[in-house]
This record gives sequence, C-alpha cells and structure tokens, in this order.
Amino acid sequence: MRHHTFGFRARFSGVVERFPQIRWILGISARAIPYLASRLDRATTRSPDCRQNIAQPPTVYLKRYFYYDTVNFDPRAIELAISFAGEDHILAAAITRTRSAAYRKC
Repeated sequence: MRHHTFGFRARFSGVVERFPQIRWILGISARAIPYLASRLDRATTRSPDCRQNIAQPPTVYLKRYFYYDTVNFDPRAIELAISFAGEDHILAAAITRTRSAAYRKC
C-alpha cells in the first residue's frame, strides 16, 4: 500500500485512536500528505462519513502520531514536512541506489 494511502486510511478508519501508543512512520516524506492535510480537515467538516470513526480533525492525528522521513530530493518538500509536522516528527533517512526504481534505468 502506498504511504499516503495508508496514512489516509489509518486516520479515517479510527485505527490511530484505537492504538494511540503506536507511532506511525510514513516514508518518502509522506508523499502528498502535508500538501493535502487541509483538504482532509475540510472533508471531515463537510462529510459525516469522514468523521464517523474519528473524534478530531485528521491533522491532529497527522501531527501527533505520525512521523515523516527525509527521503525527498527537493529541499522545499522537506521544509514543508517540517513546517507541517514539526522538527520532532522528522526522521533522517536515505535511499540507496539499489532500492530506488528511479535509478534502475540509469
């Protein structure tokens, strides 16, 4: 499952509330989550289905229970992740040439 898809499903399903002791790590700077966070909050205000299993807006969970790595080649994306989640929720990470599909064709 893709990182951002898991993040969406985990929040909206209520699994984060059921297991508050778990800290979740979303790799590759959580892909689009920092960009879409405000839209997720808006969805919970507009659609009862989106808030059926959660007591707070999604960004509360994203900032409290989720951690994001630094595997991203654009410094602005990392800056956004830091701005969104805070420095204490950013994990240093690296990707090796053998693990990245982008490098396999080079």
